Amino acid sequence: MNRNPTALELNGVIDNHVKTEIMVREAKSLGLDDGDSIIRNRLVQKMTFLATSAAQAVVPDDETLKAYLNNNAEQFVSAARISFDQFGLGETIESVDVVSVAASLKNGEQPDVSFLRFLPEAIKDANARQIDATFGKGFFEQLADLPIGTWSGPVRSGFGYHLVRVSELVPPSLPPLSSIRDKVLFGWQQSLAEDLSEAQDASLQEGYVISRPTPEELEAWVTK
Repeated sequence: MNRNPTALELNGVIDNHVKTEIMVREAKSLGLDDGDSIIRNRLVQKMTFLATSAAQAVVPDDETLKAYLNNNAEQFVSAARISFDQFGLGETIESVDVVSVAASLKNGEQPDVSFLRFLPEAIKDANARQIDATFGKGFFEQLADLPIGTWSGPVRSGFGYHLVRVSELVPPSLPPLSSIRDKVLFGWQQSLAEDLSEAQDASLQEGYVISRPTPEELEAWVTK
């Protein structure tokens, strides 16, 4: 509230703390926390947080991050991107002179008839997810096989057939560490947290005698 609290407000905070502390202690004395899945899950979260916070406190050097980046390249590879022009031939091509339309486009002429006008005629620097969201699943994959700089097709989309001229295709690439350092650091810390959590589990289990049901007992429970 951008001001210091009044004495009345401070006393209200203290009263609330006292009430909460008393209620918690009384509830525990009555065993109300026993078997409570919400409380148990919260305690598990806190134990897990100990490992996670330890991982977040570690700051690796660039060589460590470069090694993690190279060993997990599939997580950080940038998606392929493509730029192209398209001319919609329609839902079918039986009644369309595809050769004539293609010749007109290659000569820089605009054919008399254009179908599928609701679709964009030019797409610039888009990835597979963006293109397939517009033209239908699998359209990007077909474009990736087309030659650059010439009208090709017909190519089938979710709406019909198209002649397509790909102007640029940028293949997937692994960015340098400098441009995605924060993302790589986050991934490295997440991986370290998982390793620490597994080590924590193994260490804690060493302090317990754990009895597990036999395969026969499991089968009997399942088939009851």
